[in-house]
Amino acid sequence: MPCALILMAETGGGHRSASIALKEAFEVLYPGEWDVHFIEIFAQILPFPLNRAGSIYRPMVAYTPFIWSTLWRMGEKPFVQEMVEICFSPFAKGALLRFLDYYRPELVISVHQLANHVPVGVFRKAGWDGAFVTVVTDLVTLHTLWFNPNVDLCIVPTEEAKTKAIKAGIPRQKVRLLGFPLSRRFRPAEDKEAIRRKLGLQGGITTGLLVGGGEGMGRLFKVACAINEATLPIQLLAVAGRNRSLRNRLESLNWNIPHKVYGFVDNMDQLMQASDFIITKAGPGTICEAMAVGLPILLIDFVPGQEEGNVEFVERQGVGVFAPSPSEAVRVLKRWLSHPQEIQDIRQRAPGLVKVEASLDIVAAAVEVVYNRQNKREKQEKGEKDAVPLGVNSR
Repeated sequence: MPCALILMAETGGGHRSASIALKEAFEVLYPGEWDVHFIEIFAQILPFPLNRAGSIYRPMVAYTPFIWSTLWRMGEKPFVQEMVEICFSPFAKGALLRFLDYYRPELVISVHQLANHVPVGVFRKAGWDGAFVTVVTDLVTLHTLWFNPNVDLCIVPTEEAKTKAIKAGIPRQKVRLLGFPLSRRFRPAEDKEAIRRKLGLQGGITTGLLVGGGEGMGRLFKVACAINEATLPIQLLAVAGRNRSLRNRLESLNWNIPHKVYGFVDNMDQLMQASDFIITKAGPGTICEAMAVGLPILLIDFVPGQEEGNVEFVERQGVGVFAPSPSEAVRVLKRWLSHPQEIQDIRQRAPGLVKVEASLDIVAAAVEVVYNRQNKREKQEKGEKDAVPLGVNSR
């Protein structure tokens, strides 16, 4: 059975969600034919203390966003990228080669910007002849580390990403615009009230979903307080993710409205289907999932660097608005509640703006690269076998 490795990271929830969507697509398209494994690029590849790098993502973004923004922009410089590759290759080489020897993958898929240069270099130098595919999981503001001309295929979700990939030096024929990898579970609800009953929620009331990605980032608590103090006629579902401190604060809040507080969840599709709108930071995965379900999007924050362009993307698509302060968020919600047709219009329009089946197209394209490489290899081997040595039967 051929093996596929998906290189991802537990920074936020988007990379894992994309990885799960791709694994589900393998099972739909090739049931029982592919062995798919996730590799966490920080925890499983880098040695201590570098393997803890992923855990500092949320604190840095939450408490020192200016440092994160500076590092993100510095990484755009070519000499910095070269230094990263030179410095990290020796630390990652041993683990990468062990994974290569243990799994012997026919296909490696990267869904993280830091897994497109070092792994390709290490694998190719080791003589690996499999297919390496990058699946870009950012929408508009894309770091150049996403793009390595030496990959076999680079799959992008937007026209902006396609333009950036070609400009970064990836041959045009290697770049394919196929959409964002979404789980096929993210679809408009057929019966919203039935889902609410299943989740133990109050029925017959407008429901909002407050979420800040897998790490519970953004102005969630302040916005929750503002909504609660305004005593809006809604039910609020607040997802704190892995942020235990945020969950404790939300649970201790003196609530005036119906609510439910969650930690990290694996049923985000159901929570979205039970809701009428979503309040979130500008994470690309959450945006695309919300659009697929048909939720109006109220953006309250963004991660400096990679999420900046997502704010304009949401507003340009006409599926949401940006409210950078709790008071503005409350004003938008009051407007939506007093003009329910605005919510209904977005609910009907949004699903048609995102490719729900993109994960299937992405996996099919990646597997096609594998088969093409195998066919090319077989032809070369056959040609070498059939070649007549120079001087034999030359008369």
